[in-house]
Amino acid sequence: MLACYHADPDDALITYAFLRYASPGLRKQKYGTFLATHPWFNPNHERDTQTVTEVHKEIAERKAYELEGEPKEVTLRLSTC
Repeated sequence: MLACYHADPDDALITYAFLRYASPGLRKQKYGTFLATHPWFNPNHERDTQTVTEVHKEIAERKAYELEGEPKEVTLRLSTC
């Protein structure tokens, strides 16, 4: 992704994808400029921010990989190609 960003840093979709994986410091530094340069992207940003907030709220009380309910026996059938 970094190579694509350096090849065309003015492309909005490439920059947006790059910023999603950038370090928090770099993201904070560049995101305001990105949104100012590409104001049409604001609805996407707002939607993504809302989604992240909802997911964080939903999983805030849960522990990762914690079972819900009683464990059940499962048989997985493996096949060879």
